[in-house]
Amino acid sequence: MLDLTEKPKKSTPKYLRLRDRLKRDIRDGVYPRGGKLPSCRDLTSILGVSYVTVTNVLQALEDDGYIKRVHGKGTFVTSPKPGQTVDAIKVGYIIDVNVSIFGRLFSTVLDSLKKQPVYNVPLNMPPETQVQAEEAERWLDDAMHNHYNILVVYGDRHFPYRRLTRYMAEIDQLNFIVFGNSGVKFPNANRFLVDVEKAGYLAASRFLANGRRKMAVLSLRQLDDMYRRRYGVTAADQGKLMLDGIERAYGEYGLDFFQLVKVVAGPDAHDKNDVLRFDKELNQCFMDDYAAFYTIGDFRAQQVYTAAEKLKLIPGKDIGVISFLNTPICQYLNPTLSSICINEPEIGRLTAQAIMEKWQGKTVMIEPELIIRDSDL
Repeated sequence: MLDLTEKPKKSTPKYLRLRDRLKRDIRDGVYPRGGKLPSCRDLTSILGVSYVTVTNVLQALEDDGYIKRVHGKGTFVTSPKPGQTVDAIKVGYIIDVNVSIFGRLFSTVLDSLKKQPVYNVPLNMPPETQVQAEEAERWLDDAMHNHYNILVVYGDRHFPYRRLTRYMAEIDQLNFIVFGNSGVKFPNANRFLVDVEKAGYLAASRFLANGRRKMAVLSLRQLDDMYRRRYGVTAADQGKLMLDGIERAYGEYGLDFFQLVKVVAGPDAHDKNDVLRFDKELNQCFMDDYAAFYTIGDFRAQQVYTAAEKLKLIPGKDIGVISFLNTPICQYLNPTLSSICINEPEIGRLTAQAIMEKWQGKTVMIEPELIIRDSDL
């Protein structure tokens, strides 16, 4: 809060000293953007100055664009005028820059924001397999020292949402993209999310149309409750939503979802016993004559291909394989891999539009698309 014990130079008017201290409080989040300042009368008590001085302080803050006075409603914190801070809006992108999703999305954002006063900064948060919760939180703390005006966050299950709440006062706009796995409420955040329920529905419908009824779903690794609580992650992640879509497709075909669909949870790569458990369950699917394999993540399809090769089974002929995300690996595999495309260019376009038009609190679901290749003919 305000500290008036410091003795400033006598040549600086008191109202300007108070103006500067209130500016600092606004930047530090004591009075968050969009929030309401105390009334003039309350400020006279808080600051220990006259009513006239307070009105001069508020006028100076309004001239600089830090506040806006609305007749009959009060005084609200806004953002400084462009000339009072940096000219460019600073946008931070928290997404692994090494994955192909980033390249397709970010190039669209850059094209859309061409000639706009925007400074784009990819932050490249480490993959979850390489960090513990403390490291992820520490990484976010370090990144946020740069004070971004806008954040674009790949909202999967391994982002420290709870930690992010510490920085909301200094962020003008928050955008979650692709996934929205936050169990923490961010009411003003924009969300440009892939309809993963529809993705599961598309895959299951394709298999069923081709007569492949017994379906194995290679799902996500299960997260324990303490991990979820620490990160602030919702229990209803994309794996559950995928299953909702798959169950809907089986219902439309009048088939028993519970009898014909088996879920194999992904392994903890750091636990050898769990890796062995996963391999055993995957191989058992082949022994039990499962004819369709849907993998949440293209890299899991490689494991299906390897297991099928040992049994002299051919994807696209003896079994059907469809994956989720449609990364370049799909075309490198032999046979080429059918996959669900999440339409990164559209997500990038919407993100750029949100930045330019200063959207707040909008949610848009992006329609996925099934790309048919050789693994499910």
